[in-house]
Amino acid sequence: MEQLSLSASDRILIAAPHPDDETLATGGLIQRAVAACAAVRVVFATRGENNLWPQRLALLRWSIDAGQRLAWGQRRRREALAALRNLGLDKASVVFLRYPHRRLTRLLLSADDSLTQRLIAELRVFRPTLVVSPALSDLHPDHNALALYVPFALDGSAAADTPHLAYTMHGSLQDYASEQACYVALNLSEQRIKRRSVLAHGSQMILSRRRLLKFATGQEMFIGGADTGSANSLFQVYAESARRIVLQAAHSSLEGSTVSFIAPSGLALKVTLPTPLRAGPPASAAADPAECIELKLSEDAAVLNLPERFGGAQWAKIARRWHLLDSTGWQKLYAEPLPARRAVAICCVIPCYNAAHDCGSTVRAAARYADYVIAIDDGSSDETRRVLESVAAMSSKVHVLAHLTNAGKGAALLTGFRYALAQFECDALVTLDANGEHRASDIPRLAAALRQGGELLVIGARADFRSLPLSSRWGNKIASALFRMIYPPGPQDTLSGLRALSREFVLQVVHGVNGGRYETELHMLLMAMERSHHVAHIPVATDYTEGKRKTHFNALLDSTRILWTLARAYRTKRKQRRSRRSTASDA
Repeated sequence: MEQLSLSASDRILIAAPHPDDETLATGGLIQRAVAACAAVRVVFATRGENNLWPQRLALLRWSIDAGQRLAWGQRRRREALAALRNLGLDKASVVFLRYPHRRLTRLLLSADDSLTQRLIAELRVFRPTLVVSPALSDLHPDHNALALYVPFALDGSAAADTPHLAYTMHGSLQDYASEQACYVALNLSEQRIKRRSVLAHGSQMILSRRRLLKFATGQEMFIGGADTGSANSLFQVYAESARRIVLQAAHSSLEGSTVSFIAPSGLALKVTLPTPLRAGPPASAAADPAECIELKLSEDAAVLNLPERFGGAQWAKIARRWHLLDSTGWQKLYAEPLPARRAVAICCVIPCYNAAHDCGSTVRAAARYADYVIAIDDGSSDETRRVLESVAAMSSKVHVLAHLTNAGKGAALLTGFRYALAQFECDALVTLDANGEHRASDIPRLAAALRQGGELLVIGARADFRSLPLSSRWGNKIASALFRMIYPPGPQDTLSGLRALSREFVLQVVHGVNGGRYETELHMLLMAMERSHHVAHIPVATDYTEGKRKTHFNALLDSTRILWTLARAYRTKRKQRRSRRSTASDA
């Protein structure tokens, strides 16, 4: 992975779904281009007018009519122009295509090629040497729809060979170790300018100020525009034949989902899978009712037989009903199954946030005891990413993933879990904190205990809490005491970051636990107790010498999240007990 370099001869076209995406994803890139005297054009697909929750808070009303949406879109247009002025671009460098916000996927599936034609016109007039657009793997439906429109337009304008980079804002980039990945490292001055530009989007500061300002630090990451969006997804989709589509995923994750297909002719098909998932004819929103669509089930996949006129579908994606984000971005359908995964016994997952001082030694030590190590840079603002990449360059065992912004320890763990499940047939996943407080030599001990006892989860319990920082010591004691009120046989150490999880349990976790901060580990523990009524633990030593005490645990906010999680679990458990007693008395 190398840093992107620009020259005065470059002409950069940036495609953005909504006002603010241009600043968040490419604010540093735009500054570099302006400094290099390169030409830049920003093309907005929408004006972001259907932005309901910020509108409701700003207007103090629930119902938003067409006039208010129009006014909101005009406001966001003005904000985008102000942000781009901060970055060095004038109004002449900006184009608004004015397509409906949050309707680009619907437009794509209606076989309306007007957006493709508008993009073709921009490409022919501007003649870019580099195109930057959303990634196909982005989970926002507007983003991944525009990501598909852009290559359609490049093909239609006879510019398919134009270099093409992609950014993602919803979900992490697939693999920063890819040869096609590149980045722009922002210096302090560029970060300050980008921050001012982010703040210029005042309508988005109403609800998302803290989240969006995280984009104004560190680096901007890009991957090759040919990304298919399927490399690290839990939902693998391929065409076994022209009409036979295989959805390789757990049945529980497919229930109630809508699978969309696009054929070479431009025809689109939406198939809604039933809940519970069962063989037979699923509902279809686009096909003629007389045409038969058949769903068959195997152990770890669902197979769709499509109508004849949809044979040879080239693209597919999976969306969950009532969810803002899709389960996958658009994936190209290949004519053969995905390559077999490599067998790996132990995979170690290490979340890292501003851990440049310790993460290198921790990852190197883990690589001595695990078959593969996945290190996740959770939007660090220090040198964590550089340190991890230098370690990965020296060891083929180490894989580096990253979040563009800090999403929390729980979200980083889930990113690592998804990658491990998609890439490796490991039978044990071990989590390890990046600060070096645990010994990597305990990794095989936890994995062995997991296999021998047939456990879902094994915790590396700290044998001596006296060396813990005072706030962590009392927090752990309180959490453990409350946990044992819910599950009396629960472990003494409920917040240890050293854990071993079976592959079976990790599959349940990624489908049943939402990514967050430290409370995510508690959710995993509660889930394990609910399913097996037992969690094993083995004593481990810890090192809290100076320099290894650093924690990003917020005593107020994170403690509140943990207590709220325990309170909800306690309430649920009491309801279950009352229900069982009521059932027993009725009998």
